[in-house]
Amino acid sequence: MNEIHIVINQGSMFTGDTISLGEMKMNPIHVIPRCFLSFFHFLDDRLDVRNRLLVLMYILGLLICFHKKNATNIASLYERKHKSSFTRMLDRKNIADHYFLELSAKQVISELAIKPGEAIYLIIDSTYKNKRGKKLHNLKKFGLGNGKYVWGHCLVFGIIYYKGHRIPIAAKPYKSKEFCRKTNRKFYTQVELGVQIVNDFVPPDGVEVIVLFDSFFSGKKMVDKVNNKGFGYVSVLAKNRVIKSHDDIHISERIEQLIQKDDFEKISFTHKGRKKTYFMHREELTISKCGNVVVVFSGREKVLRKVKALVTNMLHLSAVAISKHYSFRWEIEIFFKELKQYLGLGDYQVRSYRGAVRHIRLVCMAYLF
Repeated sequence: MNEIHIVINQGSMFTGDTISLGEMKMNPIHVIPRCFLSFFHFLDDRLDVRNRLLVLMYILGLLICFHKKNATNIASLYERKHKSSFTRMLDRKNIADHYFLELSAKQVISELAIKPGEAIYLIIDSTYKNKRGKKLHNLKKFGLGNGKYVWGHCLVFGIIYYKGHRIPIAAKPYKSKEFCRKTNRKFYTQVELGVQIVNDFVPPDGVEVIVLFDSFFSGKKMVDKVNNKGFGYVSVLAKNRVIKSHDDIHISERIEQLIQKDDFEKISFTHKGRKKTYFMHREELTISKCGNVVVVFSGREKVLRKVKALVTNMLHLSAVAISKHYSFRWEIEIFFKELKQYLGLGDYQVRSYRGAVRHIRLVCMAYLF
């Protein structure tokens, strides 16, 4: 215990004065709060004392460090603690960070006491972090559309959204084919990683699950997995998807037909305290890779590039209900923004990809606290 200079008891988190906002410096931390220890109690019998304290110190550092949240700056918060202690912890093999994130999420979900019959959203999306460096592992060039791209790392996230709460349940790293070949790993696409998140999620008894994802994930593998799990889903279709029930025309062609016929209904409704007005058309169609579904063509203007095709397997829903459900997909974008701005999602400075992914999962655990 004396080697890492942390005293675990109740009391102030800081010695002497509190935080000096002018100089943006902090006194060394001598105390880990009792509430912090109780929240991460599941680490007690799953890690040895040294690794457990290093993980706790790292998560606490992510929460209170004002500078870039990397091992160097986190180590500076503690007396006689060098960054190498944290970089070694991040790269250690015997720390099941994916399991710890899952346990943290389950704990938060249980505390919400979601009642049977209520609905929760499982939102799937990927995010990219721009990284450069000859010695960094698993760097890849990712296209973002419109001729834009980013060099760096990619992770596929799954979060639960329920009444204002965003709960990360999984962060799965995308590994390039070259990296998998060099390290003798199995290659998974981003869509397959998203499918794994849906497959692994076990909701509370009696709770309805609605999966939200964008057109990138709306393929046969994802749709089949959601249907097999008994979940509902709402997504958006790419405009080159084929409508089997309309002579194999594309979504874009169907939108043009509706515009020419002026077959849209102007609908106004209030959502999240704001009044919204859309031109909508709802119909049941057979879509390639989706089967029999309800499609809602919706846009603020009756123009091809402004109209989206929302799709769902919940055939009883109205056009307004489908639109409201899909609007919650934006919550994962807010989640990404908060992690990047406030918790240092991409501030890691480690060469190994294991260390980078562990940093990201510990960031998610800090977010849950």
